[in-house]
Amino acid sequence: MTYFIELNAVMAMSHKKLLQKNGFSEEKQAVFTVKFVKEKIEDRYIFSVSNTGNMFPEEVDPSHSDSLGLQLVSTIADLMKANLKFSRFPETEFTFLIASNN
Repeated sequence: MTYFIELNAVMAMSHKKLLQKNGFSEEKQAVFTVKFVKEKIEDRYIFSVSNTGNMFPEEVDPSHSDSLGLQLVSTIADLMKANLKFSRFPETEFTFLIASNN
């Protein structure tokens, strides 16, 4: 569980450029949310970062990106032995599913 401080920093950094370029717009208010919960049924932690602003660009594949921030997010997920899930709808969200025994 020692990776959570680093993970938080990496998520903030990886989203920074995307949020500046794509995440927020002048037309609508957007909310950037970070959640961390322990799921008792599956005995795992769920760490998610989401943005209700503009959708994540279709042309960017988070699992095969040239973006250093997104590459770091994938690397941290690998180090934590976490499953990384990504969704564009209804809002952009990165979710890390982490077994509690890691």
